[in-house]
Amino acid sequence: MVLKGLPWSSWRRDFFPTSLILGVFVIFALLAVRVVAIDSPVMGSDEYAYFQSAHFDAARDQLFLLDTNIQRVDNKVYPWLYKLWSTASLQRVADVGRLFNAFLYSVCALLLFAIFQRLFDRRVALISALLYLTFPFSIYATMLLPEVEFQFTVYVLVAIWVFGTPLPSWQRILFAGAAGALGYLTKPHAAAAILASVAWLGVAGLRLPYDAPLGRRIGGAAWRMLLFLVATYVFMKVFGRLLDPRTSGTVVASFYAQYLKGLRDPHYLLEHAGTTAMYAAGHLWLLCVFFLPAFPLLIAESWAWLRGREAPGRIAGKPFSSGAMALFVLLLVLALVAMVAVFTDAAAAGSDFEKGRLHGRYLALLFPLLLGYAVAGVYKTPAKVLAALGLLALWTFAWFGTQIFQLYPWDYPDAFGFFTPTPGRWSFDGALPWTCTWTLIAGTLAWLGFAVSRYRRAVYGVFVLAVMVLAHFQAGAWLAAQSRYAQVSIDAGNAVAAYLGDQPAGKGMIATTDRFGQASYLLAAIDSLQHVDVLRPGQTLRESAVPAGVQWVVAGSDIEVDLPSAAELPFGPYRLYLLGSGVNWPTVPMRKVWDGEPLLISPSDAGGLTTFDHFNAAEPWGRWSSGTDASIALPVRVSGTVVVTFFAWSATPEGDDVTLELGDSKATVHITGKGADYTVTLSPGKEAERMFVRCHHLEASGPRQLGVAMARLQFQRP
Repeated sequence: MVLKGLPWSSWRRDFFPTSLILGVFVIFALLAVRVVAIDSPVMGSDEYAYFQSAHFDAARDQLFLLDTNIQRVDNKVYPWLYKLWSTASLQRVADVGRLFNAFLYSVCALLLFAIFQRLFDRRVALISALLYLTFPFSIYATMLLPEVEFQFTVYVLVAIWVFGTPLPSWQRILFAGAAGALGYLTKPHAAAAILASVAWLGVAGLRLPYDAPLGRRIGGAAWRMLLFLVATYVFMKVFGRLLDPRTSGTVVASFYAQYLKGLRDPHYLLEHAGTTAMYAAGHLWLLCVFFLPAFPLLIAESWAWLRGREAPGRIAGKPFSSGAMALFVLLLVLALVAMVAVFTDAAAAGSDFEKGRLHGRYLALLFPLLLGYAVAGVYKTPAKVLAALGLLALWTFAWFGTQIFQLYPWDYPDAFGFFTPTPGRWSFDGALPWTCTWTLIAGTLAWLGFAVSRYRRAVYGVFVLAVMVLAHFQAGAWLAAQSRYAQVSIDAGNAVAAYLGDQPAGKGMIATTDRFGQASYLLAAIDSLQHVDVLRPGQTLRESAVPAGVQWVVAGSDIEVDLPSAAELPFGPYRLYLLGSGVNWPTVPMRKVWDGEPLLISPSDAGGLTTFDHFNAAEPWGRWSSGTDASIALPVRVSGTVVVTFFAWSATPEGDDVTLELGDSKATVHITGKGADYTVTLSPGKEAERMFVRCHHLEASGPRQLGVAMARLQFQRP
């Protein structure tokens, strides 16, 4: 049988421990709650590019033509995932996809348990699989990115090697080639697993069988390496053609090809050797913080096996070599770290934002494997030595690593407990200032306890659990802030789409200054093939810039628009301009005249005809203005003498002079940095339905600009 050696006979009801099955269900339920609670997309341009490329797969060339700034996703597997999700619901494909990812992430725990049980024992396997479920990387399981599928295919590849040691048969090599090819088509970073497999097959072939002549061993190594390479390449071509008949002959995706150009230039390699090594060291540094006990075990077992000093092992009557698999995992770590370091360095060369980034999400598949070896290796190295090195890695990264490298939640959610909001560096609203301190406290106590305790495995497990929970707090705070940030554009996009209805491709245009931020959420909600134009801040959109045939334009309120013949409708922080004079647009009822009764507007939950332009997303208490010329569209038309009462404070500590303008009437009041009630009297001579709130100063807070905070607003007659 081709898959002989896999524990099919043991796959009965009690193969997986009840506690693990319960943990899988609990984690899936929690991830499902997150899917329901948070609208998609979460990660802006990345998720939008993947999802829309699959959604408009048949018109992909037109999508790239209309939106020249979209990431040109050339993924062969993702469109088929989209088709799978759409069979469950055409209206809620995104939710189905996110639930599918959550389910697959949870099920990976069972696959990892099987791998760990083969490598170690049942106790180590159970502890490692349960701790895997606590990783904050699970936020990717609630997104529309193929990260979980990528990890799953690599774990399948690892399982094939694990159950095929010490020397895999040609049938297993073919299966491994298929898994590697599918992983590569899912995410090209699987190339590291393919390269590690080639190197491992070569070394394993030279080492085994011990009593064979050298020539035979060289020949065995050569044919296994060649078979795996040829099988992987052929499966890539076959799968690529089957999944997408339009596919080109190239193996390297166009998105990554630009980053590989420099690798052909020796001068480039020499020039970037230092920075590439720095990124590689940063990743290894962080891996040591979490999984330090794994490395002595990996190195010791690999070295013993290479020197032929490992005692031959047998599991279920079959030969097994733990040293061979330790070497494979070590090669996988080195290959992935090197590949990600090269990618990061190439990306940083073209963008200041990329400098100092650690793209840890591409290394996340290593975490469970290293965790298993760490749990198994806590007794293999003197406790005091491990404790001293663990404390050294922990404190040096907290003090120096976080200053050298920039931690982002989408790169290293598992390490986000080290993040501390710092002036002058990237941050977000609601960032927790205490997680790094408590990570240091928890880590220090754990390693000190590890040095003197007989129960090292339990202490190490508590350490991993503590730092992951703290990272969850910080990553969860970012996720909540990101959701609030995105919801403004998602709501506006849904409203625009509901008003316009189904629109032919190319008849609309979205103008933005923030293509890779808010515009991605707006575009995802509008969900239509339309022109996308990116303007510079302060640039005016004129008729000459509107493509021929365009009948409507959506522009952010931060863009000056000169379309004198267009009708204008506000949708939150966006405005819809209707250009097609011959189009029968839906009518919008005129606002009623105010009847003079007290009118209370709550900035935190305004809706209907009340919209806020140049304001940030609503918060439970109200909202901040985001521009010096913010405005509020009132639900009625107002004229005559009006007393406006509002509770507000300024983002500037010394306060700011703020002008309220209603029609041709205006009044200026000095708003301090502390919340207080203010009253102004306005007397517009003509009916007005928009009140401007003009301030002079803005303060940066993460990705947002803050001007004036308004908590409540009331209009009444004198």
